Amino acid sequence: MSRHIIKDIKTPNGDAIIDEVNDAVRVNIAASAGSIAVTGPLTDAELRATPVPVSGTVSATLSEPISVDDNGSSLTVDGSVSVSNFPATQAISAAALPLPTGAATSALQTQPGVDIGDVTVNNAAGAAAVNIQDGGNSITVDGSITASVSNESITPTAVTASASGDNTIFTPTGGTSARVYYVSLSADGGNSADVTAIVKFGAGGTSRYKVSLKAGSIWARNIGAGRKYMQGAVNEAVIVNLSAAQSVHTSIESESV
Repeated sequence: MSRHIIKDIKTPNGDAIIDEVNDAVRVNIAASAGSIAVTGPLTDAELRATPVPVSGTVSATLSEPISVDDNGSSLTVDGSVSVSNFPATQAISAAALPLPTGAATSALQTQPGVDIGDVTVNNAAGAAAVNIQDGGNSITVDGSITASVSNESITPTAVTASASGDNTIFTPTGGTSARVYYVSLSADGGNSADVTAIVKFGAGGTSRYKVSLKAGSIWARNIGAGRKYMQGAVNEAVIVNLSAAQSVHTSIESESV
């Protein structure tokens, strides 16, 4: 029976230098100084091909940024992240953002007849009047409307016109217009001839009323039953023009507006 002499060699610990199970030589490797080259670990390609689980802390000193992929999930960062070259305010343009269906655009808002729904006008302070138009239809008002009509400034004026041509009956306050609500013409009973009277505003104004009066006759006009009026231009006087030098007693109710 043959015997392998190496099997009789023992390590300092008393173990056989030959592993009797695997029939391999036990080798103790110690790095006393420098480095020991080891062959056989995973290559770079192998490490990239299959993820290798790593436990503990990994320190890396690199000169280039590290690309991190969350593989469609998310990354958790402990601590703070510092971003350089990032201004405090970022300009954002919404010009290309899509609008929701039915959104009001400037093109729709300016098209006559396009219904844009209910519109609320914020004019609680009454800073300015709001102009609304019915477009030839009607405007419905919810609630009550208070109309204030004051006739306190209406002034009755009585003047006897007797000159042939223009006779001034009422002159409005400077920078205003004469508004007339009532006018009457009465030919004096002592007139020697018929006379034609024309009521107008201003010397070159258009005739508003033209009446032929016999001696003792009277003509009156309550304009719009007191609900309407006739009005001249700014600074135009109320004038009665007579076709002849006859006396016509003229009465008007008017105001300067």
